[in-house]
Amino acid sequence: MWVKWGSLFESTSPLVKARYVFDGPLEPTAFLALLRDERMNWDKGYIEFKEAEKISPEVSIMYYVVKPPMFLMKARDFAEKAVRFEENGTFYQYSSSVPCEVYPEVKQYQRCETVFGGNILTKEGESYAYYTFSQVKVGNVPSALITSCLPGTAKSFHAKVSKELEKKMANTVSN
Repeated sequence: MWVKWGSLFESTSPLVKARYVFDGPLEPTAFLALLRDERMNWDKGYIEFKEAEKISPEVSIMYYVVKPPMFLMKARDFAEKAVRFEENGTFYQYSSSVPCEVYPEVKQYQRCETVFGGNILTKEGESYAYYTFSQVKVGNVPSALITSCLPGTAKSFHAKVSKELEKKMANTVSN
């Protein structure tokens, strides 16, 4: 994981990138479904995660709410335009926030702004590499808290996804 504060687009929030490697016989579409369609079944860090509107086969409005890292904070919600495509066996996704006129703010949550985000899933030998990068404005959260939470969040994400992939592969083998 790599973190840098600020970018040309936004100077006060972290720019984050990470690379995760997942082993085993994996269909990319099953992996992507696990992250999008099935996420609420296994990721307890989310209060809500849904495709709010499908604009085309490649473009949709995604809405999700994440639990706060501390009980004194409001949960954070995101409304993003996601553009997805596949080229030569590599899957790409780009996302950025949509205006409140497209998906109105929910009063009980703190709306975050995704300056930009992206994910790439590609085959590397017998494994798959999942690259993610983003810059998100999360509101009035101290930078020290963000910096201290990011490594644990990344490790937790990898562990949860790996566990769910193992379950999926076990179910595939037994069926």
